[in-house]
Amino acid sequence: MKLLLSPFLLLGLAALPMSTAQGQALDLTFQTTALYQPAGTTAAVVQSDGKRVVLGNFTRTDAGVGTQLLVRYNADNTVDQAFFTNVTTLRGSISNVRVLASGKLLLIGDGTVTLNGVVRQDLLLLNADGTADPSFDAGLASGAGRARVSAVQTDGKILLGGTFVTYNNVPAQRIVRLLPTGEIDATFSAGTQFNDTVDELTLQPDGKILVGGAFDSPAAVARLLTNGTLDPSFSSPLKTDARISLIGVQPDGKILLSSSVFELNFLNGNKRILGRLLVNGTADPAFTGSDVSISSARTLNSNDASEFILQTDGRFVVPLTGSINGVPTNGLVRINTSGTRDNSFTSLLPGDITVTSLQREASGQLLVGGNGFRQSGRRNSLLVLGANGAAATTFNPVLLTDGALSSIVQQPDGKIVVGGRFDEANGVRANNLTRFNQDGSVDTSFPTQTANRFAVVKVGLQPDGKILACGTESVTGSAITQRLVRLLPSGEVDNTFQVPTDLEVTSFALQPSGAIVTSSFSSMSRLLADGQLDYSFAVSRPSGSIIALATQPDGKILVGGRFQGYNGAFLWALVRLLQDGNLDPTFSTPIQTTAETTISEILVQPDGKIVAGGWVNDTYPATRAFGLFRLLPSGATDNAFSATLPTVNGLTSVRGLALQPNGRILVATSNNTLLRRMPDGAIDNSFNDVLSNAVVEDIVVQPDGKILAAGSFTTVAGQPVVGLVRLMASNVLHVSNTQLEARTQAWPVPAHQTLNLSLDATAQPESVQLLDNLGRTVLTRKATQAELKLPLREVKAGVYLLRVNYTSGPVTRRVVVE
Repeated sequence: MKLLLSPFLLLGLAALPMSTAQGQALDLTFQTTALYQPAGTTAAVVQSDGKRVVLGNFTRTDAGVGTQLLVRYNADNTVDQAFFTNVTTLRGSISNVRVLASGKLLLIGDGTVTLNGVVRQDLLLLNADGTADPSFDAGLASGAGRARVSAVQTDGKILLGGTFVTYNNVPAQRIVRLLPTGEIDATFSAGTQFNDTVDELTLQPDGKILVGGAFDSPAAVARLLTNGTLDPSFSSPLKTDARISLIGVQPDGKILLSSSVFELNFLNGNKRILGRLLVNGTADPAFTGSDVSISSARTLNSNDASEFILQTDGRFVVPLTGSINGVPTNGLVRINTSGTRDNSFTSLLPGDITVTSLQREASGQLLVGGNGFRQSGRRNSLLVLGANGAAATTFNPVLLTDGALSSIVQQPDGKIVVGGRFDEANGVRANNLTRFNQDGSVDTSFPTQTANRFAVVKVGLQPDGKILACGTESVTGSAITQRLVRLLPSGEVDNTFQVPTDLEVTSFALQPSGAIVTSSFSSMSRLLADGQLDYSFAVSRPSGSIIALATQPDGKILVGGRFQGYNGAFLWALVRLLQDGNLDPTFSTPIQTTAETTISEILVQPDGKIVAGGWVNDTYPATRAFGLFRLLPSGATDNAFSATLPTVNGLTSVRGLALQPNGRILVATSNNTLLRRMPDGAIDNSFNDVLSNAVVEDIVVQPDGKILAAGSFTTVAGQPVVGLVRLMASNVLHVSNTQLEARTQAWPVPAHQTLNLSLDATAQPESVQLLDNLGRTVLTRKATQAELKLPLREVKAGVYLLRVNYTSGPVTRRVVVE
């Protein structure tokens, strides 16, 4: 994404002979990064003794550091250490935990689940102390299907529903019942009426079984007798396009329904996000609240860990995401008996959360788990809520997972500013934005609490050293918004920069004039120095999404994304705008006529050529593999460049680009690989691809040639490292030449109208460039003689990098223009 050139002497390796392939090494002098952020909670349940069992994918909790899937808290909110010790080796994809009447815990997962040598498929039973019960072996759902949902009867029998059509090779179409030992209950059979997925199982007090899902005979909801046959006294009131994800039973026997896909479509023509049925399945005419009609709200119950929470007065609490009549649900809502929303229930959850688990405790409080519970003073996504939605302060566990970085930029002093999703970096608390010293330690002088509740997706530097950061902001009670802030070089908020509160910003780029070009997903804007809108910038709208932005030294703007039209012109994926935001009619590229193209990264080389990365469904050009291509400044194909990239499922997405001073291109791809291509696009055999366990989102080449890579990974080249790594590799490190440096002179310092240069003629100088502190070329001259004068009349005051390109590589110096 960025090329940062040295304020010191550099000698590139472009002229050195090709070395044999070598593996890239992690730079051990760079402190190993440890990033943490609040983890999501998959499921949470309370035992009869008041202990709470929490399921998730944690890397640090109150119990300690290391992979943890299950944590139990005592009734006094302390960690149950004995239980933690017994489940330390638990591994597998687990979606829910159920407490049995015996006190044992049933874990429901997908695939192999292991604990201390006990290996099971989908279901693992734990004793009350957390040890595995080896006597329970349920087998598995056969074929491609899986068990998705469960319910436990009072007699200990276990109901499973899902997508399977056989279980342990016994016919069982999407529903089966197991004995307490794990064997199939031969007395239960639902036949073949469930022709599609079973998403929900709920037991009535009389033992009858309510089934919800995507099946259409009966439509989306059915009731079974205790032996599995259809209850003839119940019929579905829904049309066949309905899908039920959550079912509840009121004390009077009425049945509550909701869907995670779309509104409930009743036979009587009504559409609801929530519905209530009479005991026989007829739609309840008394449940007619208009504010639960067609809306953007949806129920989420993917882990089968949520319930309708019924109150004695007939009201109920239900997990919903989205909004009702434009008012955010904040994850949970309470509904009156008539179906209207109860506005006295004011959940404190922020607007971008999702609730994955909702249970009622014996005290009447609600145990709520999910994702994104960003609340001040809390490091978890797990809350206990009181009767009206207020969070209890007594239960505040530490439930963390690894953090991730989205963007990095290096300052001229060598310090590294990073943004992403984290609340702690190398032991120092930080809110998604921090600064590292050159050795990888955290710069404790940087005020890391600046960007509160702000998931940063991009950081950048202005020429004056101020820091720009944009990302996702969520405030309690509000919907998600995209924000842009500016910090002083010290890290303090720049209060002179006031962006309109309704402006969404997903990315930005700086023009040489200092103006800030911003994009949302579907529009462009330009901001003045104080953050206010520049109304002279043309309205700019694609018919699709903007993903990548880059500016050229002349101020023109390259816009990439997934769109098939721009300001009314039928153009795919890549356009260039004039400085004022209008389409540049001189820019024409074959990409614009290649259907189903997406551009995700753009890099402007010092020579003006454009490197674009992304993916297409058809190869571009027809003779080359897709993913990475280079254009001439006019947009025409650069026929001197031909690159192939490894593909994943037929596509390769480019996630990051950086240019080395020797012209080689570093590429981060969607298949978790960092690779390098030669200046002509050929495979660089001196660089072994670097594999990580997750994507690299950003790349920076440091002044000494080392590579900084940031992303969501936790291992790189098989070594544990979280979010940020520094690499050394062949043909990356630069070799200094003090004699050449001594013979390259530039004066006066500071310079005013002219900069005088004295070059080493024996080293064959080729060209001279002046670059701003973002690596953008502002002035270029051919080196036709050893003594040169650079005119500075059109160059703004500031600190610049002078690069002299010799045949053996570049030499750079810092110069000041006044």
